Amino acid sequence: MTPPPPQRSDQGRAITWIQWIGAGLTATLAVLFVVAIQRLQEQNQSLRQLEQRLQVLENARALERTNALEQQLRATVERVHGLEDDQGRVADLARAQQQLADQVQRLQSLPPGGSFDGLGLGGEIPPGLRTPSARSPAGRPPSPRPVPPRPGPEPTAPGPDQL
Repeated sequence: MTPPPPQRSDQGRAITWIQWIGAGLTATLAVLFVVAIQRLQEQNQSLRQLEQRLQVLENARALERTNALEQQLRATVERVHGLEDDQGRVADLARAQQQLADQVQRLQSLPPGGSFDGLGLGGEIPPGLRTPSARSPAGRPPSPRPVPPRPGPEPTAPGPDQL
């Protein structure tokens, strides 16, 4: 028995259709693969742009922090220089105070009476260089005047309910 010829043509048609469907599916998969690769590249490019923006923002913040720290450092340096200047002034004042104390001690050790020549050779001490205990009463500040007492509140007349 031989198979009928129309069946063979049906099988040939089915094989042709299967080949066309396979080719269509392969083409569809190829297109989907290309589209997926394009989208992946677009996302990758978008990700790179976001990373660059993030880097720019981080650099800007770091620059702001650096500028703030630099300003603080400048202010601190200015304060240190001011303190060093003040320390020099204090040292100068301490030396001047020591010299004045030495002069006062030298003047107090002089014998009373005689003429004062400003060289520590004896004599009378000028009023401006005298110690407070050696000054005349006129050199002292005036004593405070007594303050009169303040009058108290004036008594009020009793009201009708207080009688």
